[in-house]
Amino acid sequence: MTKTSIEEYLDQEKISYEVFNFRKTDPTSFQEELKKRQIDPENIGKTLVLKGDKTGVIIAVIPWPSHLNYKKTKKISGDRKVGFPAIDFVIAHTGYPHGANTPIGIYRKHPDYLFLVDHSFKEKEILILSSGEIGRSIAISRKDFEKLVPFSYAELIN
Repeated sequence: MTKTSIEEYLDQEKISYEVFNFRKTDPTSFQEELKKRQIDPENIGKTLVLKGDKTGVIIAVIPWPSHLNYKKTKKISGDRKVGFPAIDFVIAHTGYPHGANTPIGIYRKHPDYLFLVDHSFKEKEILILSSGEIGRSIAISRKDFEKLVPFSYAELIN
């Protein structure tokens, strides 16, 4: 199987990771697939691309089953308005299609963006993040992720 550019980068940096392929997983049975693989959904980071009226692009990573709290995100970022931009904006500003956004890859191309990670991940040893392709993820230690992507922990969900 061909590696993604993120996996190649992790190899180059000598950072260990595990690949999870969810390409053939039916979205309606995703929870069952996680249970079968003994993956805690709270360890999965959903990467959201947001646009703030003052900060511009914001990359927020929240637990997969959760929803972003706009009020908290606006307060943390200092924006009056924060929202999800159109898909063409996302692709133009990240290089990834919806569903494949990876904070590691985005940071490598755009270190000037604001990166926020929900504070609940502070307690996790392993995070599961997109590897830059739809349906393909990597499990990486939180400590390695903290070294790769300078971000701020923040309360982003309800």
